[in-house]
Amino acid sequence: MHTLTLDHITDQVVFIYLDIRCWSGRKTLQPDDLGLSRAQLPPDELVSLGDKRLLDPNALNVFTSLRSAARRACLEVGIRFLGGFLVPLTHSAELLAQLTQLEQRFNTARDAFLQHFDALVEEWITAHPRWEPLIRSALVPADHVAARLRFAAQVMQLKTPVATAGAHPGLAQAVGGLAETLFREVSQLAADTLENSFLGREQVTRRALRPLQTIHDKLAGLAFLDVRVRPVVRAIEQQLALLPAQGPIQGRDLDALRGFLAIAENPFRLQAHGAQLLASDGTPSRQEGVSLQTPAIGPESAVTRPQPASQTATEHQPTRSASPAPIVAELVDDDCGCFF
Repeated sequence: MHTLTLDHITDQVVFIYLDIRCWSGRKTLQPDDLGLSRAQLPPDELVSLGDKRLLDPNALNVFTSLRSAARRACLEVGIRFLGGFLVPLTHSAELLAQLTQLEQRFNTARDAFLQHFDALVEEWITAHPRWEPLIRSALVPADHVAARLRFAAQVMQLKTPVATAGAHPGLAQAVGGLAETLFREVSQLAADTLENSFLGREQVTRRALRPLQTIHDKLAGLAFLDVRVRPVVRAIEQQLALLPAQGPIQGRDLDALRGFLAIAENPFRLQAHGAQLLASDGTPSRQEGVSLQTPAIGPESAVTRPQPASQTATEHQPTRSASPAPIVAELVDDDCGCFF
C-alpha cells in the first residue's frame, strides 16, 4: 500500500484556477442614508445596516450564472483542490475550450452591461423615486464596475517543491485526501440525481442517464487516485450496456440504477462498494428475487465506515469480467437495514 503523493499524479493532472469576479451592485448602507446619526444606533459589533442596491440585481444574474457554469464544468471532470480544481490531463483540453467559450460570453455580457450601465441606474431610480438621493450618493463610475467584472482561467502543472524550499506537511495532506474528495463529490452528485430524477418514479427517460454518465466520466478520469474507483467505473459501464437502446427505462433496469445511486449517495458506502467489487475481481453480482427499492438510509453513524485507504491505481489492476452483470445492492446484516 502506497501513500498518494504529488509525484504519483503530476504527469496525469493539471491544476486549473478560476479567477472570476462578479460585481455585487451594492454599497454598504450608512446611518445618514436613513436620516440617523451613529449615536442613535446600536454598536457595530451588535448590528449591521446591510446594503443598498444601486440597480436591478437581475441585470447582474448573467455573470453569476456564467461563473456557476464554469465551476460546474470543472467539477464534471475534476475535483476541488487548493482553491482550484485538479483535472485529468485527458480532459483538460476539452475543459479549457469550454472555459474559453464561457469567458467570451462573460466578456460580451460585460460589454453590453457597461454600455447600458447609466440607463440601468436611471431605470432603478425611476422605480424607486423616493430613494433617489440614497442611490445617487453611492453611485460609482462604469470604469469602477468594469474592473470588478472579470473572467479568467489559469492552468498550470503542479510539482513537488524541492527540499531546499522548506518542508511542510500541508501539501502532502491535501494530496493524500484527494481520493476522499473524489468520493465525496461523486456522492453529492449521486444524491442530487437520486432525489431529482429517480425517487418515486416508475420510469425515467434516457435524459435521466446524463448525470450517471457524468459520474462515470468523472470517476474514470480520476481512477488513478484510488484502486477502488476502477471497479465502480466498470460496474457502471456494464449496467449502462444492459439498458435498452431506446424508450423509457423502467422495471428491473430502473431498480438497478436506483440501487446504485442509493449506494453512491453516501461516500463511505461508495468506498465500501468499490472495495467489495475489487475483492471480487470487480464483478457486480445480481441477486435473483431481490427487488431493489431505494433503501431507507439511517444516520451517518449507523454506516460502517471503512478505514481510509490511500492506495494508488498502480497497486492492483483487476481483470475485466467476461460477462457483464448489472449493478445491484446486496443485503447485509447492518443496523440501518439497508441494501448494499
